[in-house]
Amino acid sequence: AGKPLYDSTFSRNQLQACLEVKKGGIMQNWVRRMCVLTGTRLLIYKDKYKRSQPSSVQLAKGSVEEVKVKGHEDCLKLTVSVGGEKVIWLSFNDTTEYNKWFRKCKKATDKLPTTADLSNCHLEFLPENLFINEQLAMLNLRHNVLRERPLDEDTYTIGWLDDLHRFRWLRSLNLANNNLSQFPSSLCSIKTLVELNIASNRLEEIPGEIQQLSNLQALHLHNNHLSTLPLELLSLRKLFILVLAFNRFTILPPVVAQMTNVRTSEVENIIMAGNEIERIPSETLMEMKYVKKVDLRMNQLTLNATETMKLTILEHLTHLDLRDNQVTDLDIRSLRTLEYLNVERNDMVSLQANGMALKNLFASHNCIERLVINPKPEWLLQMDVSYNCLQLLPDWLSDCFFLQKLWASCNLLTQLPPRLLNEARKLKSLRANHNHLAALPPVDFEGSLSLEEVLLHHNQLTALPPSFLQRANKLRVLNLTKNRLSTLPPLNANADLNRVQELYLSGNSLGDSLLAIVAEYRRLKILHLSHNEIYNMYDSDVAKLELLQELNISGNQLRQLPAAIGHLPRLVVLRAHSNILASLPDFKHATALRILDVGHNQLLNVSVTHLMASQLNLLDMSLNAQLKVDPKEFKSLPPEAPPPSELHTTDIDVDSDLPWKVGFSETAGMRNKLCVATLKMLQFRSENECVFGMFDGGHNNDVPRLLLDNMEEILNAEI
Repeated sequence: AGKPLYDSTFSRNQLQACLEVKKGGIMQNWVRRMCVLTGTRLLIYKDKYKRSQPSSVQLAKGSVEEVKVKGHEDCLKLTVSVGGEKVIWLSFNDTTEYNKWFRKCKKATDKLPTTADLSNCHLEFLPENLFINEQLAMLNLRHNVLRERPLDEDTYTIGWLDDLHRFRWLRSLNLANNNLSQFPSSLCSIKTLVELNIASNRLEEIPGEIQQLSNLQALHLHNNHLSTLPLELLSLRKLFILVLAFNRFTILPPVVAQMTNVRTSEVENIIMAGNEIERIPSETLMEMKYVKKVDLRMNQLTLNATETMKLTILEHLTHLDLRDNQVTDLDIRSLRTLEYLNVERNDMVSLQANGMALKNLFASHNCIERLVINPKPEWLLQMDVSYNCLQLLPDWLSDCFFLQKLWASCNLLTQLPPRLLNEARKLKSLRANHNHLAALPPVDFEGSLSLEEVLLHHNQLTALPPSFLQRANKLRVLNLTKNRLSTLPPLNANADLNRVQELYLSGNSLGDSLLAIVAEYRRLKILHLSHNEIYNMYDSDVAKLELLQELNISGNQLRQLPAAIGHLPRLVVLRAHSNILASLPDFKHATALRILDVGHNQLLNVSVTHLMASQLNLLDMSLNAQLKVDPKEFKSLPPEAPPPSELHTTDIDVDSDLPWKVGFSETAGMRNKLCVATLKMLQFRSENECVFGMFDGGHNNDVPRLLLDNMEEILNAEI
């Protein structure tokens, strides 16, 4: 009947011993029996072994005494009250064992626990021993298949949902995920309930009898099939949490709006995400004057101009979540108390809001061309307007003293607010990648910037402000990939203030002098310098990067790698493909190195045996046309290395006019079965385009296969 009743005061360890046992009065005989004490139950077997079905004695509500009986010095007297009073005597030969059993029995007969967790037990009936504890206050029955007592039951049994009323002090009941198609009417008689969770079932209606739960404060009805609610909910005066998300409501129920009236109940929030709501009737809005939080994400709202004008009635509203709807034009300048606004993924073109109390604005993945916040939001903490059509950001952002996050990636920005870096002193995260920025605002003040993360990749930056890196003393992540940088400004003279750990500079025009600057970031863990104009790397610079874990220097003009790379103690990944390397340094001291990619170079004399015998998990040496590999070298590899049949390097012949060469290398991987698919489209849309990809499904083989079958269609729709 499911797992044992959970009681945090009892040890999970059982006590087991072959003891002298006597039941009843003094005149009864002693017999040797195998005994097991587990939780609040004493199991007594019919002999000295555990081969028979034991009798179970419930010690809860009982007592234990230390007694001395002639011939039995260490003896316990157990008085059991459940199922009629009876006495059991246990005699011990070992004092240590006796003390353990006494302590355990003492706990078992003490006060019963007030909570029970029988979730995920696949129960059809409640275990009978659960009903011993009449003091139970919190009962979790989530993920079972419990039912009400059928009307045609022949023999009366205990364990149905109808029997829950026996718990006279029950305050919290969780019946989520029990596949219930009807609300159990018997629950309405448990008048002590303060919290009821009956979510994730198949309920289509709530009975009016729910008004009998006069003490109810929290009612969780999400993820059902509800489309209406009874007016009797208005009788639940103490209710302040009502969750109706992911049901089948097509309009906001009037009874919910009425419950937000302070004179009706304590409900302040409307949580109806994931329904099918298309509109909010005017008469319903008029009842929502006191509501503080509205969560209507993932519905079908449109909100025309007339409807948004009527939102002015929500004069206490602090949180509004309209994510994943169909609101294209939103004007909520009348909501003066609004602190949190989330309108992501609406195809929204225009957004106007009141900034008097606004602290959080999330409006990404829209088509916003016009953003108006008035008055300026002086309390703003974070703003995300990524993936829109903005050409400019508001100048008032510089005046937001508390602003910590500004995300404006994937817009049409040509500049940032001119005073942003000087005035927004608390700004920690700046994301403005995939725009058309040609320069950053100046940094003129003498103090330190609070920036910890700056993502500016895929822009048109030619230089950074001269003192930017000197003042960014808290910076951890800097991404400037795919810009037009030819150099970086100097770092802080105090090396301890150069704290960048991840630096991405790929796809620029940076030269050899860059390494001397970058090497002053002594805490670097990830460094990407691929596709620049680097011809030489020097040991003196590389040796300073002792914490480096990942280095990508592919796509440059390097003829050799400095020997110091082979001595970096924490280097795990080294990618140096598409250079003109003729040799490799000795990697025997790089004990952490696992991935080495040196494909598409000009390698000549490299010992595959030496490299693969190290700790490498992946070695890519494809497209080194002059490299000769003797198959006999693989025979000397240790057993853990991939055998020749599982290590593949393939060159693919393509049109010689194309600006690339293509090859693939494969490795055995870490699992017996890899759920991976590779995408290899040598021609995509035209002869000058190709697509390569890899999909890892973890332990699911269907995911990469489905992606592989549909990726061409998806790409054509996206591009």
